Amino acid sequence: MLLYDCSREWITHASVQGVDLYKTAENVDAWRERWGKPVVVDECGYDGNLEYGWGNLI
Repeated sequence: MLLYDCSREWITHASVQGVDLYKTAENVDAWRERWGKPVVVDECGYDGNLEYGWGNLI
């Protein structure tokens, strides 16, 4: 996953989206440490039961 450099001084937080819900969630601590900013996982399973990982909480 290619990510924007959120360590830039003017950035207040990181908002990330990933196809692999579990891998994205597992990386939050590392990204927070790397960038020194809060990390928000955006659209994380928000539709609940779609066949795709980004929209499936099951």
